[in-house]
Amino acid sequence: MLRHGPMIALVALAACTPSNKLMPLRGEDPQALALSGERVDWLERTGATEAVRALREELLDEEWGRAASMLGPATRTAVARRAAEVGKEPADVVAARGVPGLGLPGADDPVAALSARGRYTVAEPGPFDARRRSVRVVLRIEGRPEPIEVPVVFTEDGWQVELVRVLETAPVPAPAPGE
Repeated sequence: MLRHGPMIALVALAACTPSNKLMPLRGEDPQALALSGERVDWLERTGATEAVRALREELLDEEWGRAASMLGPATRTAVARRAAEVGKEPADVVAARGVPGLGLPGADDPVAALSARGRYTVAEPGPFDARRRSVRVVLRIEGRPEPIEVPVVFTEDGWQVELVRVLETAPVPAPAPGE
């Protein structure tokens, strides 16, 4: 027994050592799990900032259908309304840019602004609050003098990007039937 005493003490000590490594929860979303890897930037990434990053990448890749699916309810309603007016699909309306009713502080045409080439940063200002269901993310794109404030809302489909001036406290309208 004395012979194994130091080994048991060492194992017990290792098991009780604090760690800052994130441990995934059972049933966690795979995209959220990817953020818990051994990266320095994980502290700055949130669901809202990742939604803006993903939308920007789809716009840059001209994946209009996927980009349209990442839009929030108020934006989808405006895009669907415009699509019905011109007799096109919502993805085609997003591709054409300049959708009436869309606009953000710092960007009158948010689709064109978000798809501008160049390095960029996305940040959620203020302290992180996991209870928030809407937040304004600050997007800075190299070559643009002003940052773009992008509203992002959490819906039953996850974080979605609004390209309209949605107030954080205002209710978000439901999308039109068939969207």
